[in-house]
Amino acid sequence: MELIHFKNINMFYQNICALRDVNLTIKKGDYVNITGPNGGGKTTLLKMITGMVKPSSGNISMKKDLKIGYVPQHTLFDRWFPIKVKDVAMMGMLNKPKKYFHQFTEEEVKKTEEVMDCLNILTIQDAQITGLSGGQLQKVLFARAVLTNPDLLVLDEPTSNLDSESKDMMNTYLDKISKEVTIVKVTHEENISGSVNKRVYVSQDVKVNAAAGRK
Repeated sequence: MELIHFKNINMFYQNICALRDVNLTIKKGDYVNITGPNGGGKTTLLKMITGMVKPSSGNISMKKDLKIGYVPQHTLFDRWFPIKVKDVAMMGMLNKPKKYFHQFTEEEVKKTEEVMDCLNILTIQDAQITGLSGGQLQKVLFARAVLTNPDLLVLDEPTSNLDSESKDMMNTYLDKISKEVTIVKVTHEENISGSVNKRVYVSQDVKVNAAAGRK
């Protein structure tokens, strides 16, 4: 089943071409690794997949009612807001309209704890996000995205702040859930998971003057 299809996509920021002539199909069950140098357009590509930015030209078709979980490389929010790690993760399950107040079920709590345990953050579930390291926060936001129960999980450098042991743990967990959810991941890692079935390389070479890039 086709989830997203990019046809002849071009993206310009003023007079700079970020992406040119992109053709890409993402199908249900795919595990896609997107690599390339800094400034090559990888994040722009992810933002197009999530609908955060629109292409300058070309066409993007998407499966109706596609549910997307997204973890950006950089997240801006108030780190001093008084909220616990577990509460942030469980917010992923509030992605459906609910009436005024939602009481989490035992099943939802259990699911949250299972995901957090796999990411080795269950032991800090009652900690305030204020005191988290960059790597710990990255895991918490990843857990929140997974708990949205997405059809498509879009990850921008999800292991960038993690040590080698945590990276291995994250990649093992991604291998596990790739059997149930389609994954698109931007990474600089050289070691590619065995579950990856598509590789996309985005190059800086597509960055040209808009006048020269358009006919």
